[in-house]
Amino acid sequence: MKKLLMVLLTVLMLTTLMGCKEEEKISDNWADMEFKLAGVKYTYPYFFEHFSKNGWKLDDEYDLPGGKYTDFNYQMYNEKFYDSQKQAYVVILVDFENYDAEAKSIKECHIWYLSFCRILDLGVDLDNVYEIELAKGIKWGSTEAEIVAAYGQVPADKRVVVAEDGYVALIYQKTTGDLFTQMVLYIYDDGGLFTVDFEVYRVHPAS
Repeated sequence: MKKLLMVLLTVLMLTTLMGCKEEEKISDNWADMEFKLAGVKYTYPYFFEHFSKNGWKLDDEYDLPGGKYTDFNYQMYNEKFYDSQKQAYVVILVDFENYDAEAKSIKECHIWYLSFCRILDLGVDLDNVYEIELAKGIKWGSTEAEIVAAYGQVPADKRVVVAEDGYVALIYQKTTGDLFTQMVLYIYDDGGLFTVDFEVYRVHPAS
């Protein structure tokens, strides 16, 4: 009886662990806009509270009028990700949109724009950087070839080469119903992926 109980408990524990691992997986479709930040999964729609639970802070306070959006690039920071030598946080840039009719705090509004970056400036890498994982395992340092293998080629006008600064930007876009999604990946020729921009917002067809 004891042996049977132990076997059942072992099976239960393994099933639970497998379930946890399954929950931590992110979609293989980039347009689902799922990602892992420092090992934590985030899924659209995004709100500040999802990030604040994991130590991210936003010092700004602002009531956003109904139906309006910001394009200020507010900075979220986390004490875990601070480069003491350069005296700089490894920040995430965010902007908000208020889909309601009444004004409310930006911290309660949808996040329509996210920008993750592992550099302070072009050619100046930060230390103690948060890890990021995108669909199909793309992460910091992934090459253009690896990204294209994962997501496919972009149209010629969506591949922007900045030769003088040694990087290329790939712009992936998709519209599903009234939802527009865009992912821009900035890739060093020598060094791989260094910045990721997400945009997700509603579009309204012209009447």
